[in-house]
Amino acid sequence: MKVNNIQSYNQSNYNQNFTAMRFRSGSTKYVSSLPNNILNKLDEIGKFLADTQYYHFDIADNFYISHINGDRLYPPFNLDVAGKDIFIRARCGFTPVSKRLRFPKESQAREVAQNIKQSATQIERTSLIVKYLDDYEVKLAGRRDVVEIKPEDSREVKIDKLIKKYSI
Repeated sequence: MKVNNIQSYNQSNYNQNFTAMRFRSGSTKYVSSLPNNILNKLDEIGKFLADTQYYHFDIADNFYISHINGDRLYPPFNLDVAGKDIFIRARCGFTPVSKRLRFPKESQAREVAQNIKQSATQIERTSLIVKYLDDYEVKLAGRRDVVEIKPEDSREVKIDKLIKKYSI
C-alpha cells in the first residue's frame, strides 16, 4: 500500500500543555501596536495565568476570554456587585452574556470587584477576570467531585451532601 498524503493537525490547535494566554494567528499586528508598558507586562500575565484550567486569555486582532467548551467573551467587561455576587457582563458575538461569581461574604465580593476595577490597563483587568472565573470554576468542580452520597447515609446527611454538592 502506498500513502500519498499524511494528514497532520495544526500544532496551535492541538496542544497537550494548557496555556492560558495564547497568541492566535494574526496577533502580530495587534501586539506590535501595543504600548511598551503593556508589552512589558504580557509575560507576567502569562505566568500569572499559567495554572488556569478552564479559561484562556486569547489575543488575536484584539483580545477576548475563551472557555475550554468554546464559548468566547468579548470586551467591554462590566462588573456589577449585588450582595455576595459579582456579575461580569460581556458579549458573546452580538449577544450580551453575564457570568456570576458568588462569594461567602459581601466584603469579599466588593474586594474582588475593586481589585479588578483598579487594574491599570484593560488587558490586566481581563487577565484578572480570567483568573477569578477560572478559580471559581475550579472550586465548583472540586465541590462536585468530593461529595459522595451513599444509600446508607441518614436522611439529614444526604440532604446536607446534596445541598453542598449542587448549590451554587
